[in-house]
Amino acid sequence: MKFRGWTIEGPSYVKMKEFDTEVGKGLISTEDPEFETTERVPLDDNDVILRNRVSSICGSDKWLYPLGGDIRRPRGCQFGHEMVSEIIAMGKNVQDFEIGERVFPFPINVKKNRRFAGRPGAFSELVVCEDAKLDFNLYRIPENVSDEAASMIEPFTVGFRAAVTSKAKPGDKCVVFGAGPIGLSAAICLRERGVEDVLIINRSKGRLEIAKKLDREKPFDTFSTLDGDWREYCFDRYGSVFTQTGDAIDVDVWIDAASHKETFEDIYRLCKLFARISVVGVHHKEVALDLRKLTWSGVELLGSAGYRPEDVPAVINAMASGRYDIESMATHLFPFEKFDEAIEFCQDGSKCLKCQIDFR
Repeated sequence: MKFRGWTIEGPSYVKMKEFDTEVGKGLISTEDPEFETTERVPLDDNDVILRNRVSSICGSDKWLYPLGGDIRRPRGCQFGHEMVSEIIAMGKNVQDFEIGERVFPFPINVKKNRRFAGRPGAFSELVVCEDAKLDFNLYRIPENVSDEAASMIEPFTVGFRAAVTSKAKPGDKCVVFGAGPIGLSAAICLRERGVEDVLIINRSKGRLEIAKKLDREKPFDTFSTLDGDWREYCFDRYGSVFTQTGDAIDVDVWIDAASHKETFEDIYRLCKLFARISVVGVHHKEVALDLRKLTWSGVELLGSAGYRPEDVPAVINAMASGRYDIESMATHLFPFEKFDEAIEFCQDGSKCLKCQIDFR
């Protein structure tokens, strides 16, 4: 079965190619020696063929584009991992699904070969899911969850994992840095965990306008760093408590989804005794860390470590609840044929919150 897919070909250069589901099961580029295959590989009786409906461009895809590839996603290969798909064909042994069902492909488990973990081919028309199993590599999508929302399940699992890692509970005071998809989904998970007091801090006022209205039952509090010093604002809002290393902000949980070196250092310096800091943003600069503060304050510094299968049902349940305006986060939708324009457009993060690709 022939299909088209976008591949990364060089710095700031993507190209549409034609593939065949029976050659490398649709994910091996014959132009890249590392993944070259010369034999036709038939579909297994346990496989299903998925047609993508809507895909989302991840921050890691935006980061990869100007680089022209990396060790996990070499030039000539398909990429992308945020998507919602429809089953169009099944092997004879597959019994958990029906043709036409909408599913979320869990990126890590779509392929048995771990070299393809995390890049099943969200920017291609078709994807082959190997050894298809319900609630392992394919999750059903409820009817009242739109394609636009469902294509963000993967980044939502990242944000949910950050909130779960923080061990936030009802009564906690929580601050989320970053109003991108990860930060906003973390804020939603905090509400799902019963946390009422959630403050979202970001520079972009446009993103914060979306953040305010995201929870239909209780709007999120927000603060833009364009309006002043976030540290002064937090001291005024939450009050201060004494620690051995100086006055601290009376906040229980900090979620760092912004990845700014100076911001993290200030959070760490100003957090109170036994506060928890959940780091989900990927820092590319070395951060100074005073271990005396860690010893004296009992602060828990927590890495959120991506996501886990158990995060997927929690995300889908939150989306299906109707409480949150998930679709408002999808600010731009490009047709599949214009993926090259889409990934170029979203290089400027101030233009959009979430950029999506429409295959329908």
